[in-house]
Amino acid sequence: MDYDKSVQIKNVFTAEVIANAGVATSDVIDVSQCGGQASMQLAIGATGSVTITQTGSNDGTNYVTVDSVAAIAATKTNGKYIYSFTIPAVKFIKIIATETGVAEATITVTLAVK
Repeated sequence: MDYDKSVQIKNVFTAEVIANAGVATSDVIDVSQCGGQASMQLAIGATGSVTITQTGSNDGTNYVTVDSVAAIAATKTNGKYIYSFTIPAVKFIKIIATETGVAEATITVTLAVK
């Protein structure tokens, strides 16, 4: 295990309401000191269905979907979940939460990166 790097916690969304078929985009998350490993805790309330993805940037201005990076959480409904995933080799990311057209959803997302 790599004990030289500590786990950093970032509250990405706190009780964020996403309209039916709406999108919520996080603030910029600096992952330049991250070793690439992350986990995301997701809580979904109400009756919506949410997909969580990430975009990346090396300049902090232009965010794009990184090739070959799958959704972190695809089409999840009311409940609590934890997902492990790899952060691509970029300097910054944003987390994108998309309600898939079912109904309004309220989400809380906490990110842990190492």
